[in-house]
Amino acid sequence: MSESLVRRVDELRSGLCLKDPVEVSERVGLTCTALDTGSFDLSCLFVGESVILRWPEMTVARVKGGKLPVLYEALIFYYLFTGDGTPMSGKRISFAGLPDGRIYNQAFQEYTGVQLVKKFREDVTSFKDACQTLGGQPVEGGQASFLFQALPRLPVQVIYWQGDEDFASNASLLFDETACHYLPVDGCAILGNLLTRKLINIKGGVR
Repeated sequence: MSESLVRRVDELRSGLCLKDPVEVSERVGLTCTALDTGSFDLSCLFVGESVILRWPEMTVARVKGGKLPVLYEALIFYYLFTGDGTPMSGKRISFAGLPDGRIYNQAFQEYTGVQLVKKFREDVTSFKDACQTLGGQPVEGGQASFLFQALPRLPVQVIYWQGDEDFASNASLLFDETACHYLPVDGCAILGNLLTRKLINIKGGVR
């Protein structure tokens, strides 16, 4: 865990404390519940698991129990801080199509699509099973394609093409073209990596 990440999380936490939790939750699609104590619980699905942020304490935890890693906290805080309420377009684009995404696209593909192919190989059935286990919704595309609501207004689509004697298997992640209205491009990269690792862990029997 880098000191710079911890400092940035603290900065985001402090900045969010100055905002109205009801307005923020409406802007980014979280459920906001007022508590008798004067605090608020902001809840959502985060890459397949339910999480709750307690405001103004700014603590984030899994509903099933357990604190989130600092990197995951950072993604959620960035999402709350960056999200501007822009409606999702429904148009999917590659990571390279995001602002400045082309610069990092090769690296992004190496730790997302390439890793999915290494793990699932020609086993499309296992890929489908893993996606459904993580809450993905089947959509059109490739031999298998699933849409994940990684954050309430930040969907990610994962597409898998099964190879044959002429072409190698291939996998890729697509984002709504409004993604950078909710996370900076490096945040989108981390989110894609997190989704990839969760699918790979399910294939490996890790939950």
